[in-house]
Amino acid sequence: MLSKIKAIIIKHFSKHITLYFMIILCFSIGIAVGVFSVKALSQIQKEQLIDYLVSSFKATLVSGQINSSQIFMHSLLINLKTLLIIWAFAISIFGFPLIFLAIGVRGFVLGFTIGFLIENIGYKGIIFCIVSILPQNLVIIPILLALCVISTDFSINIIKNRKANKYLKKEKLRLFLKYNVVIVLLFLIMMIGSLIEGYISPIFLKGILGYLLG
Repeated sequence: MLSKIKAIIIKHFSKHITLYFMIILCFSIGIAVGVFSVKALSQIQKEQLIDYLVSSFKATLVSGQINSSQIFMHSLLINLKTLLIIWAFAISIFGFPLIFLAIGVRGFVLGFTIGFLIENIGYKGIIFCIVSILPQNLVIIPILLALCVISTDFSINIIKNRKANKYLKKEKLRLFLKYNVVIVLLFLIMMIGSLIEGYISPIFLKGILGYLLG
């Protein structure tokens, strides 16, 4: 079973290597733009964000509690929203270029967050990123990249076959159903990332909060 899954994954990557390169490039550009955008913030804006971050840390340290279920639901909703946006772009005629924009925006948010933390709290920001941002993204980011590639490929196939006869329309329906099944499976895997963000990363975060505020 595992060998069969491995063979399917290898075949998928081999077939879509160009699309993966393009999607990863867009994601990387988004991260880079996000990092450099931190420089555009005024000193007042930076201080306000730092004050908000510190006050949140202090409140958590005093209470000793982190609302894991709330973090999980927030992460789940963000990932679901991203998935639905990409899904909508994929089934729209000529909407697939917007998929590249969507993954770029996701990269921008990640890059801005990491860039802001590292620039303003230095090596402590690096530690925060490792324990609070990295774990869930080890799951979520690969799934997002695969989602974008599969969605782009599906959208391109729709465009190629949009004038097909009735016989091929049955085939397109089959592909559409297959695509939706894959989307659901990817979302279920993304839920693992949200679970990590809600219930595992906070454990590490609580362990270093005192050091971050020291």
